[in-house]
Amino acid sequence: MMNKKIVLFLGAGFSYDAGLPTMSSFGKESIRSFEGISKHFSKGSNPRLAADVLIEAAEKFHQFQEVCKNSPTLTSADIDNMETIFCIAEAIYESGEKHIKLNNILYDINELIKSIQLWLWKVYQQFPPLNPERKTEVREEVYKAIFKLLSPQNTTIITTNYDLVFEYYSLKHNIPCFYPIEHAEEIYIDTGINKYAFLAREKKVDGFTICKLHGSINYFYKDQKEKKGIYVSNELGDKNHIGLSGIWTNMPVIFAVDAIELIKKKFPCFYRCHW
Repeated sequence: MMNKKIVLFLGAGFSYDAGLPTMSSFGKESIRSFEGISKHFSKGSNPRLAADVLIEAAEKFHQFQEVCKNSPTLTSADIDNMETIFCIAEAIYESGEKHIKLNNILYDINELIKSIQLWLWKVYQQFPPLNPERKTEVREEVYKAIFKLLSPQNTTIITTNYDLVFEYYSLKHNIPCFYPIEHAEEIYIDTGINKYAFLAREKKVDGFTICKLHGSINYFYKDQKEKKGIYVSNELGDKNHIGLSGIWTNMPVIFAVDAIELIKKKFPCFYRCHW
């Protein structure tokens, strides 16, 4: 392995030993996170606008779950699977539908997708390694064994995971990671306790190249309207904001729907013929 170019494709199994839930159990974790936020912040009564936005995002996700329950092809397990829920939202979006009714209120389907993105980001913030206080079993010996095998000089990581587990353990082993993203701008968030260095914009020293196909919880739109480039947060804590204090001005860049939209714009003929 040390002498050959290696490409590793990491799925949910890689993050499971770090104490993160799989997509199939997202629904249950969503309820726990929602109860925690609701306990500390009552919607409309807190001056922090961020709390209102997060609670609303959670409510939209849970209401959309109820809509999905009406499908005769879905099981109760499917309703808890974030990938299944988002695929349904994505299919509605791609079909050309503009609105969807949730709890007898009409919502823009694109706003629903943004809410799902935001809520997934918030739920994933509650787990290791970002939240060391979370009482979840973490099997660090697994990652020690993995990183003993890997050579940063010849290893590329491709993953569909949104979390920062690989970056975290790479940092613990004193190996930098690089995201091959054009026009990325690094931003710093001081957590006050933990500092994670997850981004180097230019590959000047040996390190892992990590390609996150579905996005990441530390990727954010630079401009919410024009979406020119992205921010990549260098430090990410569970009590901090992206953008203006208390206002969620920069939405997470998480799902593959963003990449699909880009493909449609750049290669319209390919999209029509092959998708």
